[in-house]
Amino acid sequence: MVALHPFDGGAYIDPERWSARAPQDVERYGGDRAAASIEQFKLYFDAYRQAVPGIMAEAVSYPYHYQFALPDFDTYYQDMTVPPYWNWWRAIKSPEQAREVAQGLVDYHRRLSEALDPNVFITFREAERRVFLACAQLYEGHPITIWTYPETYKGWQGLFLPQSRFAASFFRTEQSDYWFQAGGFIAGRDDRVQYLAQQEYLWNVQRPDASEDFTVRSRLYSEEGTPSDYQRERLIPRICRILYGPSAEVIEPLIAANASFNYVARPVAVANESSGEAFDDPFVHLAEQGELMARCHAELADLIGAAEAGPPQDGQEQFHEQPNRQGALYYYKYTGICAERAALQISMNAVRALVAEGQTDEARAAADRIKAELPAIAARVAAIHERVDGQPSMRTPAGDAEKALHAFDPSAYAAQFDRVLAASGQ
Repeated sequence: MVALHPFDGGAYIDPERWSARAPQDVERYGGDRAAASIEQFKLYFDAYRQAVPGIMAEAVSYPYHYQFALPDFDTYYQDMTVPPYWNWWRAIKSPEQAREVAQGLVDYHRRLSEALDPNVFITFREAERRVFLACAQLYEGHPITIWTYPETYKGWQGLFLPQSRFAASFFRTEQSDYWFQAGGFIAGRDDRVQYLAQQEYLWNVQRPDASEDFTVRSRLYSEEGTPSDYQRERLIPRICRILYGPSAEVIEPLIAANASFNYVARPVAVANESSGEAFDDPFVHLAEQGELMARCHAELADLIGAAEAGPPQDGQEQFHEQPNRQGALYYYKYTGICAERAALQISMNAVRALVAEGQTDEARAAADRIKAELPAIAARVAAIHERVDGQPSMRTPAGDAEKALHAFDPSAYAAQFDRVLAASGQ
């Protein structure tokens, strides 16, 4: 499949930055953006089909957030929440302007629908079901590629994607569409878990917890980020047995909690509004995450240690199979570093709180105690690297979270404690 993407900008008011075109473009197309899009899509699609017979074609028809096609867009536009794209509709100043904008976009997309071959896929950026059906009505007869973002950009990025159960929101019995997971599979997680989870709901949209009630806020950890009962009790245990063999029971609680390496690595960034989460307290989940990581790390250490101690004992043979061992080492490494990182951050927060309360002597004493422990913490982190980094793991550090945790240096916290104390004037 080839997906042809126009210039990405201008939102609803000035799609594709149509007002800032080159003079040659203005001369060729005047004010007719639909004519320009139709000609460009056809030129490229015809060329690709000639070079690669049978290739599928997808038109990324901008704007690909189809809320404008809703009949109540003149009131709905004020409630749209598609982080980080709030500016798409904030430029609209009134219901009257909203209706004008909507009519122009509806006319544009209808012309594309009529001009493009019926087998050309249309890009739809996920939204609630009625938005999906509005898109389908505009592009009647066309298959749709549903670009799904079951997390929010630099947000929670947990080890599991509970939102896969919302595949039912985008199911049509009369038309075969494509479900496209746009990024996120390697963002501090095992991508195979996500493949298996999404297959569950794509093969059977009538699973017990399947839902047609997706909204853009469903991607947030604070909204739909906790796995359902069916996922915790049935789906996740089955996935873990498939992927992790004898480590399954140890790793399963991490997956079932949708634990997040990304959150522990960067709690303030994850909690920020730009990620969509907007936690009032960026550290609200840090203690529970740290405790979960520490418990899993200790259990994996015992399991790995027993397997490394000598010839496989009864029931241990499966652990020595390469995929199972790689998975265990991956989680052993990142849970261990996360546990140390969370504990240090919690200590830092406690010192900051003492400083804020004016208890500077107590703050200094607490900081000194932690600083004295930093060499031992650094040694534990180094031992994790020494045990894992030289062996085949699931992959080298790939996502932002993995890179940050891989580079985690406990000794750097000494200077951070000093800065906190310096702010108190001590």
